[in-house]
Amino acid sequence: MRRSSADFYLPYTELKGLAERCPDNPLLQGRGPPGTHDLALLSHTLLRLRNGPLPSPLCPVHLPIFDRSQHRGFGDRSEESVRIDTPVDVFLLEGWSLGYTSLSEVQVDERRRNGRTASLHSSSTIQQINRNLGFINEVTRGIFDCHVAIHPLSYDFVYAWRMEQEHMMKRANGGKGMSDEEVVAFVDRYMPVYEVFGETGPDCSTLRLTFGEHREVA
Repeated sequence: MRRSSADFYLPYTELKGLAERCPDNPLLQGRGPPGTHDLALLSHTLLRLRNGPLPSPLCPVHLPIFDRSQHRGFGDRSEESVRIDTPVDVFLLEGWSLGYTSLSEVQVDERRRNGRTASLHSSSTIQQINRNLGFINEVTRGIFDCHVAIHPLSYDFVYAWRMEQEHMMKRANGGKGMSDEEVVAFVDRYMPVYEVFGETGPDCSTLRLTFGEHREVA
């Protein structure tokens, strides 16, 4: 079995264009939250892997790679890709938006008001993320046979985990990436989405794992 990784974020120019079109939505000023993914490419790739024609040397599937170190950590799609040219036994797609489900506008506003960080954002900001999440739900509905949800005991752990990830990348590439302050600002964009949608889930069998601060199973 071959293990490969893929990342379906929009390329740099399109992420910057999105940020410029949505200047009043701070959650869309960089990659991460729903709305910053290339859903057309995601849909095409998943349907191809799920329904065929089967990948082969004559008709391979190319999985996009996103280089998080580019543009001072803003990131950009790499010119390289992961080629799959043999039938796929198991395809794993990791992504936090895959485990969340869009809600009614009333539910979104209620959870926004009760969120520690979500309450700092306007209703229109979170409602736009909710609509974008709905588009992801439409693209991925019926694609996956099962879902594994990794849930921290506290979302605050994400700051340390993401800082550790950035430091590891910078040690490996000569220091290219975000500063510690930029990592904190990066994770800040995720927090309102965790608070509003973190207890939702997809319409498929789900294994839920809860982890402590040091990634121990709680």
